[in-house]
Amino acid sequence: MGIFQFGLLTLMVVRIIAVVVTLDLAARLKDIRYRWISLGWGIYVLSAVAGFLSPYGLVWEFLYPFLAAAALLVAVMGTLGLFYEVKPIAMLACVGGALAVGGVIRLFVSMQAAAIFFMAVQFLTLFCGAVVLFRSYQVFRKIAGSSLKWLMLVFLLGASQVLVTFWHVNPVQSPVSMIGTIAISIAMLIFFIYLEQTLLQARFQHGEERYRRIVQNAQEGIWETDSEGRTVFTNEALQKLLGYSAEELRNHPVEDFVYAYDQEMVQEARAQLRQGERIQYEVRLLRRDGDLITALVSSSPIQNAEKVYQGAVDTVLDMSEQYQRQQELTVIANVSSALRLAPTRKEMGPILVDQAAQLLHAAAAALVIRMGEYDEVFVEEAGGAWASLRGLRCKSVELTERLSEVTPDYYVACGIVAAREQQIGAVWVGRERVFEVGEQHLLYSISDITANAIQRAALHEATEHRARQLAIANRMGQELVGSRDLYSVYQTACKYVRQLINADNFGISLYDAEKSELTAAFMMNGSEEIDPSEFPPLHYTPADANYGRAKAIYSARPVVCDELGARARAGRGHFMGQGELPETGMYVPLLVEGRVIGLMELQSYQVNIYNQNEADFLSMLANQVGLAIMNARLFDETQRQLRQLTSLRAIDQTIIHNMDLSSTLKAICEQAAVQLNVEGVAVHLARGKSGILALMACCSPNGKLEFRNKVGHALAAWVAEKRTILMIDDLANPPEEFWGDESIQAVHEAGIQKYVGIPLESKNTFEGVLEVYGSDAGRMDEEWLEFLITIAGQLSIAVENAILFSDLQQSNRELAEAYDATIEGWSRALDLRDKETEGHTRRVTEMTLRLAEAMGVSGEERVYYRRGALLHDIGKMGIPDSILLKPGSLTTEEWAIMRRHPSYAQAMLSPIPYLWQSLDIPYSHHERWDGSGYPRGLKGELIPLAARIFAVVDVWDALTSNRPYRPAWGEEEALAYIRDQAGKHFDPAVVNIFLENYPEWTKT
Repeated sequence: MGIFQFGLLTLMVVRIIAVVVTLDLAARLKDIRYRWISLGWGIYVLSAVAGFLSPYGLVWEFLYPFLAAAALLVAVMGTLGLFYEVKPIAMLACVGGALAVGGVIRLFVSMQAAAIFFMAVQFLTLFCGAVVLFRSYQVFRKIAGSSLKWLMLVFLLGASQVLVTFWHVNPVQSPVSMIGTIAISIAMLIFFIYLEQTLLQARFQHGEERYRRIVQNAQEGIWETDSEGRTVFTNEALQKLLGYSAEELRNHPVEDFVYAYDQEMVQEARAQLRQGERIQYEVRLLRRDGDLITALVSSSPIQNAEKVYQGAVDTVLDMSEQYQRQQELTVIANVSSALRLAPTRKEMGPILVDQAAQLLHAAAAALVIRMGEYDEVFVEEAGGAWASLRGLRCKSVELTERLSEVTPDYYVACGIVAAREQQIGAVWVGRERVFEVGEQHLLYSISDITANAIQRAALHEATEHRARQLAIANRMGQELVGSRDLYSVYQTACKYVRQLINADNFGISLYDAEKSELTAAFMMNGSEEIDPSEFPPLHYTPADANYGRAKAIYSARPVVCDELGARARAGRGHFMGQGELPETGMYVPLLVEGRVIGLMELQSYQVNIYNQNEADFLSMLANQVGLAIMNARLFDETQRQLRQLTSLRAIDQTIIHNMDLSSTLKAICEQAAVQLNVEGVAVHLARGKSGILALMACCSPNGKLEFRNKVGHALAAWVAEKRTILMIDDLANPPEEFWGDESIQAVHEAGIQKYVGIPLESKNTFEGVLEVYGSDAGRMDEEWLEFLITIAGQLSIAVENAILFSDLQQSNRELAEAYDATIEGWSRALDLRDKETEGHTRRVTEMTLRLAEAMGVSGEERVYYRRGALLHDIGKMGIPDSILLKPGSLTTEEWAIMRRHPSYAQAMLSPIPYLWQSLDIPYSHHERWDGSGYPRGLKGELIPLAARIFAVVDVWDALTSNRPYRPAWGEEEALAYIRDQAGKHFDPAVVNIFLENYPEWTKT
């Protein structure tokens, strides 16, 4: 082996060692720039291999300079990248460019020109190396020390290689060049190993010291954790912040030092860090002494080259003071906002409670208002563990006991809310830790800020509430003025009182001072109205006046009952509710002229919901309601009396204008049933001298009684026998003398509870019995009984009048029969005098009545027609027989005398009043339609209808009857004459009716 081959082999071995060292360094530092340096040394190794093999013809000789130049360029550019952050892509471009230019020169120019080009590249590399040395000298002059001379030696060796290469185109053929190349290679190897190790050591030492100074002197806490969230490193600021040493913190999960309610947030933050995100969040940390601090955490993930999450570095900034100040400012701002925007405590309460709980880290908070002079407090708003106490009303001394019952392990702090040296409430907070002095002062500040707001809100609310109350009271008063019946008064009171005060149950009861009895009048259970008759009357005495209704009645002041629920569960008291038992009640007396006329009752299912202030205000409304009830009762009494008077007048009118006893009694029964508001009324009259009772009339508006089928006369018989009033309040328990009576049992089974029987008497004569059947709810007081007795008196008069009228009617009938018999006798006497017209009067009378009926004449009027027809020729009794019975024709003088008989009839009959309404036919039956008749020459409808009807019948019978001076006409001839005389002698309407009905009359 020649010296050249030995030199090349040595150069190759040295370069291989350099490559291995560089690769190891790159692997340890995990820096891509060191890989590029290793690539350069690898190319340099290839150049050494090429130089070793080129004499043997195994490698083209021209390849060696290319590889050598590229290797130097890559190595130096990689070194520059360590200092100047040169991008690897730029290095690769430089290498590729150099190789490309050298190849072009070698192919198209000459090998010598290519060698010269590569010497220029090596010269440029040397220049870069000088720059690196200068930079290294500035950076590492303090840490390199005497080693700097070795760097200068390497620089000189490099310069000698450039000089040798500059003079010898083929450095491989020159021994001097070979020695220089080997020396340079060894020197560069030493240089890079030393330089890189020195740089790394200095860099690490400088970075670590700088990092330690920064981290340890940082005001913020630094918290490094591994991939599992365990503590790896903490700085002094964090240790001081948490109160733990570094050893106590190491290997502990972060969650061990996080407030329980914030641990979920920390876990979510770790999940975001695993995704490579940088995050910032606020969290509450637990100090060693148990205090909470609020920290702002900025977290950055730690990842390896493959972007795998290795842990995180957290910067922890203590925000407790800032946060507390911010919270204080927020609380003040929110309270100020509440002062401006929340006019009522109800709207302000949630804001105050929430802010107090957040600021003081409390698990429970409440705003409590003092209830005036009654030493009561009201939990207006509550949150957290005390939320269930919202709405609690209790004595002030009981409040702490109730708080302890709900949260027995809590420490409690209270801030008095006072204004103008008067306590108006308090802000209470509670938690499991003791409140520090600063926190208590903060609570006092909140209470002071809140005081004026609450007082103003309370005044504003009270003013609005009182204005609303007065407005509602005014509307109720206006509506009550227009209420004329009790039911509308009750409904109006219920509607408006419920607008003012919570009343699950509402009722109005009326009080009878004489009986000491309270009777339910109106009851509402929720939205459902209850029948007040379901509640029995309550009897109270002054001995009962220590609670509830009795106390309100006898003290004439409203009473609030907070123990209503307890009394209800103990089975004491009377309640309006059905099912659920009320907890609180209020009873307000209805006062009119200083007298208690009833109670307005309110009940609620909530505990301690009523107070004395509300009760006092309701007293004013109750007085309005009481006055309206009295007015409605007076109006109802007036209306009832008016109805009674109207009913009595109707009965009087019935008695006066109706002489039929049966219809009169029925009408009176109907009036009595309605006005007395009873289930049934019956009238029994005594018959004959034996006095046997007979049911004459009955009325049952509700249809409960079937008198004729079910009710006997046992009770009526007793009244008739005793001649006294009988009253039975409960037919289920009648007097002993009526036990077992089936009629009484039948009445009771029909739903009747009460009975009243009154004897009917007139002038000491017993006439019958009036019976009244009533329900249990029916009113039967003294006034009612007086009205019933009045009706009984009217009935007695009606019966007496009916009997008198019946007797009079009998007398009238007998007299009328006598008159009719006399008239018929006169008629027969006329027929006997004029035998030639015998039977004429009977025939014309019957036909006149038929024709009058056909023309619509009433039966009463036809009676007068009959009498007039019978007496139509009564005036002929004044005509001499010589004229009346003359067989031949009459002379003019004789006709004049004959035509006087209508006037004679009028003169004979007019003195008899009984026959006044029967004079039309005797006096006017010879009048003609055209006015040519006698005795008065009447025309058309001036002629009485009776005379017009009779004229047709009289002529018809005369024409169809034989006379001494002519024979009878045939029917057709007579009908033709009648038809022809229509409008002349006869009324055309009468003729038409006659002609229409004549065929029917001939059949009968």
